[in-house]
Amino acid sequence: MTPEQVQNVAPSSAVVSLVRPDKINDIRAEACALGNFFASSAAAGEWLAAHPEGMVHSVDEDFKLHREVMEKLGWARF
Repeated sequence: MTPEQVQNVAPSSAVVSLVRPDKINDIRAEACALGNFFASSAAAGEWLAAHPEGMVHSVDEDFKLHREVMEKLGWARF
């Protein structure tokens, strides 16, 4: 991984879980703690069943999404 892109993911089918609550009181407990890596979307099935408000993205999609958020918040400039 570089500041610009994900360069290598193993396994290539890996995904990251994500929950986007409408309101956040504790970012670590309500968002960060729910971000997990899974070997595949199928491997994330149990997590998704337990978190119906959640979603999974490829590692590359997750990186791009969070990079965009960081830029909008002014926390990073790329």
